[in-house]
Amino acid sequence: MGQQELPQELYKKWIHSYEEDSAGYLVYRPASYDFPPSRGRRGFEILPEKGFILYKIAPADGYQKVKGRWTSPEKNHLQVELAGKGAENFTIQIIEYSADRLVVKKE
Repeated sequence: MGQQELPQELYKKWIHSYEEDSAGYLVYRPASYDFPPSRGRRGFEILPEKGFILYKIAPADGYQKVKGRWTSPEKNHLQVELAGKGAENFTIQIIEYSADRLVVKKE
């Protein structure tokens, strides 16, 4: 199966807006979104040329970046392969998106 192209709206840093989650779905907003106060939020950045950065919550509430690559073997699916020892690969299934909101299926 061939590689799918991604819409331009997806190429940005997305931060988990857990207040908006629902059963089975996770909601992400652009990093520029006015989030309510929180002790830390996870996120990821989808980059052109198949680049990917996972943002984990670091011990001091900042971000720990884990670089990786993505492929899109089928429409609305990203397979993410992270670099580094012990990194776990995962799939993101996109349910809906717009310039300011991304909904993915909870894995």
